[in-house]
Amino acid sequence: MTGTSMALIALLGTVFAASAYGKVRSTVAWRSFAFSLRPLLPARWVRPVAVLLPATEVGLTAAMFWAIAGGLAKLPGTLAVVQWAALAAAVLLAILTAGVAIAVARDSKVACACFGASNRPLGRLHVARNSALVVIAVLASTVSGQASSPGGLLVGLVAGAIGALLIIRLEDLAELFHPAPA
Repeated sequence: MTGTSMALIALLGTVFAASAYGKVRSTVAWRSFAFSLRPLLPARWVRPVAVLLPATEVGLTAAMFWAIAGGLAKLPGTLAVVQWAALAAAVLLAILTAGVAIAVARDSKVACACFGASNRPLGRLHVARNSALVVIAVLASTVSGQASSPGGLLVGLVAGAIGALLIIRLEDLAELFHPAPA
């Protein structure tokens, strides 16, 4: 695994972990997430999607964190796990991006529940963020190359975690420069 692939996988794994946690950290959080799906999905799909999406995010988190551990331990087969997990992440993120784009196009005013409850409705910022995550996942699925030194992997791990933190807190950063209407 290279330092770059470590950074991409660490970023994706951390983003998926935070997203899943934000949805299932409490009954209130999960109900809020499920409620946010109502304007976007047929009624019969809301509950299954509200269960399946966080479960899928947990699965992807586990795969990404296994890949990180495998990369640090230089386990054989780690590159295949990275590529398959990143490809699965790209597919999920593309579906989510399409859903967000449809909600924005419909001007649905649905609050973002990506990382837990939010007061900011879905908007172009969310479409851009998710689109960037799709690109990151696609890049991660195409990685190859020589294994990096332990120091290179550690730098990649830290860089990925910092990138994930910026993505997770993107709404807060945007609020500094463009406050949501009251």
